[in-house]
Amino acid sequence: MRRLVVESGEWFKLCGRGVLRRPSSIGLVGVAILASGSGPFFAAFDFGGAGEVFLHRIGWMLQVVITVTVAVALSLQVLLSVERSGLVPVALARGGWPVSIVVGQVLTVVAVVGIYATGSQFLQLVLGAGGLGGARGILQGLAMLLVIALMVAMVGQWVGSFSQEPAFLAGAMVGVVLLGFLRPLAVEVGGGAAWFAMLAPDFAWWAELGWSTGVHEWGDAARAFAHASVYLLVLGWLAARGMGRREF
Repeated sequence: MRRLVVESGEWFKLCGRGVLRRPSSIGLVGVAILASGSGPFFAAFDFGGAGEVFLHRIGWMLQVVITVTVAVALSLQVLLSVERSGLVPVALARGGWPVSIVVGQVLTVVAVVGIYATGSQFLQLVLGAGGLGGARGILQGLAMLLVIALMVAMVGQWVGSFSQEPAFLAGAMVGVVLLGFLRPLAVEVGGGAAWFAMLAPDFAWWAELGWSTGVHEWGDAARAFAHASVYLLVLGWLAARGMGRREF
């Protein structure tokens, strides 16, 4: 376990430096935070509803969409930069653990998305579009944004074990995420669509408005985390197994 922690930490620092050295990454996070505060521009389209509730709903929707976008973009950047560096085959040849490489890359994506999520939550409060669910809503909303980012990053590691082509990586990640958001609809339809959708992580659950409004209890959050951990373990094992079997 100690070796896993140490190796994962080294890969996290290596990938993190690579991300932070790119001005485009810093710009992406900055633009994402500002974009998440664009909810008030939609205030004129509240359709007669309560303005505070409408702005909160728009703000949360923007945060979820931008979290997925940033996580996909960062996952692509980390995957491709590590691939082009040639460090992976060297590390594996020296006895490095594939799971450490996977964990290090995933933590890098989650850490950077965490900066965005924290900044966007603060901006929502400043603009009056956040805080509707009190402290519990803020904390649960932040936690679910991080869960979404964590799952997107792990999906990226899994699909990256099949191919490192940018178009394939982007398309596969977006496809799995969309399937996860459409999961409730597929379950209602039933049949083969429901069984197929059940294989995808339940992004629709983690993106529910109830997290940011404080409707859910902490027991619900614990069940959501447990649900995510099952997919994390399975996808992480598949990603590490695929990386260990690759021919360099």
